[in-house]
Amino acid sequence: MELAALLAGLEIQEIVGEIRVRIERLCFDSREAGRGALFFCLTGGKRDGHDYAFEAVAKGAVALVCERKLPLAVPQVLVADSRAAMSLMAAHFYGDPAKLLKTVTVTGTNGKTTTTYLLRSIFEADGQKCGLIGTMGARIGDRAEAASLTTPDPIEFSRLLAAMVKAGVRVVAAEASAHAIYYRKLAGLCADVGIFTNLTQDHLDFFGDLNTYANVKAGYFTPKNVRTALINADDEVGRQIIRGTRCDTLSYALDHTAEIYADRVRHTREGFSALVNLFDRPLEVRCRLHGQFNVYNMLAAAGAAAALGVPDKSVAAGIAALREVEGRFNVYHRGELTVIVD
Repeated sequence: MELAALLAGLEIQEIVGEIRVRIERLCFDSREAGRGALFFCLTGGKRDGHDYAFEAVAKGAVALVCERKLPLAVPQVLVADSRAAMSLMAAHFYGDPAKLLKTVTVTGTNGKTTTTYLLRSIFEADGQKCGLIGTMGARIGDRAEAASLTTPDPIEFSRLLAAMVKAGVRVVAAEASAHAIYYRKLAGLCADVGIFTNLTQDHLDFFGDLNTYANVKAGYFTPKNVRTALINADDEVGRQIIRGTRCDTLSYALDHTAEIYADRVRHTREGFSALVNLFDRPLEVRCRLHGQFNVYNMLAAAGAAAALGVPDKSVAAGIAALREVEGRFNVYHRGELTVIVD
């Protein structure tokens, strides 16, 4: 693909050199540069990618995306935010696969992985092939791919989406970590539904304080990133998001007023059952997961699926079908002994 074709929708400050150069690959690590590479000079982390552009060009990079002009004889696209540019250009490079998919993103401190697995089970109960991207890797149909990060870098993220489209996947449930939001990994992707689960103390080694961490999470819920926000109204930060977001907003809760809530919750050795109010429609559900926190995860998944048109019977069937999520509060009974793996 020519560099010129990757620039659609990009806010460009200056172009240096000829942009009708052919791009064979994308990278932001100079060690991965090679013939025909487009190298992104990323800033904002521990290192400045501009310092590695010389090495990338020496290894075959034919163009740069950067935030300042460099003394190198290759085309350079100067932008204000190289990270956001990488997200948008990676999507173009892989054919804008998100436009061919329904997408649900899940952010929050706890519950992201389980909620995505519940969503996958629900969509598959409805006959829709669902992809997963998150802490436990990616699933493209029946094929699993390992991952080192909850939310992959934008190049890998778009590659995964393109592979899912090719495999016949039509809906994707993806975890959106706070780091991914902070580093604009999902820039250019407008999720059909964005879920906020909760916020508890975490990642303070990176964000410094709980308020900064909360603001990063809340800042994700803009019309540019999310078409419909589905928010936990029992969480204090969730209620702040509901009050402040300009997105179309839905809510789920057990204790506060919400469009999606549960009554008659009954916990047993086998899991729990509940009567779910799903947009004023009563739905009996049985779930093999355990704990009140999984009632919240179930409500989030049920609400997102219903918002995307999944029939109630498929929502209930999908919730019932999920046996467990590996390593997420797995309960095993052996006579009088109960073992929990979490």
